[in-house]
Amino acid sequence: MSSPIRVRRGTKKEFSRVSAFLNGKIEELIKKQDALEKRIAKLEAKKPRKRKKTQEKPEKTE
Repeated sequence: MSSPIRVRRGTKKEFSRVSAFLNGKIEELIKKQDALEKRIAKLEAKKPRKRKKTQEKPEKTE
């Protein structure tokens, strides 16, 4: 196997900054997912209406 990937060791301050950034991104994604789940639930609640088949109208001849 190849050697393990080296990770640059950062300071605690840097880590907390990156961590806060990622937590913000995660919160955004959770909000988006909740919104999508609500939309899906709303669409599933709607009963699909049966469409009447439209009859082709005869073309007018002049």
